Order: sequence, then structure tokens, then C-alpha cells
Amino acid sequence: TTFIEFFSGSGAFSLAMKNAGCQVFAVDHQANRFTPKVPTFTIDLSLEDEVTVANQMLEFVKPDAVHFGLMCGTCSRARERQVSKELQRQGAPTPRPLRDESNLFGRPGLSPADKFKVDKANTIYRHALTLLVTCHMLQCIVSIENPARSWLWPLLALLVKQTANEGFINWYFSLEATMFDACMHGS
Repeated sequence: TTFIEFFSGSGAFSLAMKNAGCQVFAVDHQANRFTPKVPTFTIDLSLEDEVTVANQMLEFVKPDAVHFGLMCGTCSRARERQVSKELQRQGAPTPRPLRDESNLFGRPGLSPADKFKVDKANTIYRHALTLLVTCHMLQCIVSIENPARSWLWPLLALLVKQTANEGFINWYFSLEATMFDACMHGS
């Protein structure tokens, strides 16, 4: 069994799959803040040329399963909550919401720094969609990880519909949702 993990971070999932006997390929960008637990391919999925390389990797390896640990920072609904008074006293910033139901691609009036983050994340989500289309064509098992209330889910649904690829749209919307509380399990 062959497994590819995009946005692998620490590579804990890849390590678990390797320990289960799978051949693994972990992929993350060069600025990954985690120390990988498995050898990791450096591919920046914000760059068109490197998405082409990742797509070629999928087509060459023909994995049985692919996992996308898409970053959730700009899609986080936690940004809608106030930071506790205690953390505020300690100097913690109060992050502003960057997206909402009417502005999945970014709220109007974002600061230049926040707009840059949202635009880069949107590019990465579009590129991940390109890889998902390839996974669909290769008939891979696919998993996508993000918090249940994340704005990523409606954003991905919108991007999928925009492909106008009926087979891909039907495949995507037939994927099963599994709720898993990672915090309860040591994450």
C-alpha cells in the first residue's frame, strides 16, 4: 500500500502509516515549522510549477491513499471568539475573522498582511483541488483534515462546483465525513 500525505507537518500520520507497513511519501513546504518524523519531500503548493511536480508525483506513484492536512489558519472560526481577558493581560493578540459565510474568499477591508495570507491560502486551496482531481482520476482513497466548523469546507465545496466537472463533483460530494476530536487523542 502506498500513501502520500500533503501538508504533512510533523509527519505523524505518515509515520503511523509507515509503521503499519505502507510505503509513505510525506510532502510539505520548506518553511514547515515542525521537525518531520519521516523523510519529507519539499514542495511548495503555493507555486504553480511545484503543483505540477506534485501532480506528476501522484500520476507516477499511483498511491492507494492520499491525505490532505490543509492549513486552517485563515479559515478558522476560532478567530470569531474573543481572546480571554487573562491572555489579553499577558499581551496575546485578538485575531480578526478573515472569512465569513458571505465572503469565503476573504472579508472586505482586510489589512494588507491579512489579505496576503488569505490570498495565498486561496491559491493553495485551488492547487489542492487540482491534486484532488488527479486523486479522483486515479481512484485513490482520499482524506482531508480540518476542523468541523472551518470555513474551508464551504470554500472547498464552492471550488469543486466551479470546476463544472460532473464526475469529480459527484465524487467529491459522495465522500464520507468523519468527525474526530484530535484534541481528545493527544493532538
